Amino acid sequence: MAFPRPTLRDALVRHKPFLACATTQKGNTKSHRWPKVTSIHEWRAFNIDALNESYGHVIDSTLSSTLVDKLPSTNKLEGLTMYDDSGPKNIIAWNDENVMSMVNHAKVFMGLHPGASVQHSYTSADGSTKAIFPEAHSKTTVDHVITLGNSRSDVLVVGLGRTSVKWKGSLLVKDFDNTTNENGWPLRQLANLCSKAQTRYGYIQTDKELVVCYFTVSTTGPPDEYEWSAYIMPVPWNTELSSDQSAAPKTHLTTELALWWLCMLSLCDEHRPIVALGQVVAIDSWDKQQLNSGLWVRRHRYSGFEQPLPFAFPTPDLDFDFFLQSTGDSPDVTFLGETNPNM
Repeated sequence: MAFPRPTLRDALVRHKPFLACATTQKGNTKSHRWPKVTSIHEWRAFNIDALNESYGHVIDSTLSSTLVDKLPSTNKLEGLTMYDDSGPKNIIAWNDENVMSMVNHAKVFMGLHPGASVQHSYTSADGSTKAIFPEAHSKTTVDHVITLGNSRSDVLVVGLGRTSVKWKGSLLVKDFDNTTNENGWPLRQLANLCSKAQTRYGYIQTDKELVVCYFTVSTTGPPDEYEWSAYIMPVPWNTELSSDQSAAPKTHLTTELALWWLCMLSLCDEHRPIVALGQVVAIDSWDKQQLNSGLWVRRHRYSGFEQPLPFAFPTPDLDFDFFLQSTGDSPDVTFLGETNPNM
């Protein structure tokens, strides 16, 4: 009996053990030279439904036996305990080994940046490897750097590790005004890294969650008066999964899948720079397009995925959103012109 080949989703949605945190050490790294993040918001569009709609065709693509054989076992995470600040670096090493090969697979599958691979480095717990990017000072602390191997070596995503004792993104989601104490410093540090790397995308990994983030900036006035905003979504480390499931459920957003999605978003050149909020295109945005065949489709602004519309578009000047809502077809989908990243 032939078994179905594993998919990218199967690789990134797996049962994982809980991670223990034994340290009581608090206090985050601080620098008043880092950008001031004046507002923090929940990145509500970063959810499994939006991901399935826009990248589901990629996530459910099958993997070669070579890729499957190289997947690390989740048994490597058994007994992993956070005794000090080096603990989260072991989790980031897991991210690097497990997720990055899936990013390169998807990049090739989608035909993005032919000839330029996604490259990556991380700072190991024992100090044997160090993540760095050209724009950063040699003493700059960064735990994960993901770049595009093109002529510019564009940085796609940067990552930091923290123990859950020191920082919890979920607390910020509950109280976005709670940025004046310890909770605000890791985001300022991440904003500094993103500013130097010239990418809006970053993440913070703890033993309890992976917090995806992107930044916007208002450049009115001198640089030290720029107003930075952070849009974050904490994704729990553990999801309700069984170790004996035959296939990954399509309703679960795991930390690995979240990091993969962040990397895929960053591969869109026009949507990578840090810009003002009004220039940000929501990640659940779609355009309407008429193909040469006359068929009308909706096309995702990031993935480029096209989905036929279930009707012949009546007239070119008809308001598209109004038509969809009046016919009851996909009334909650964001279309051309929508720039609210919280939708």
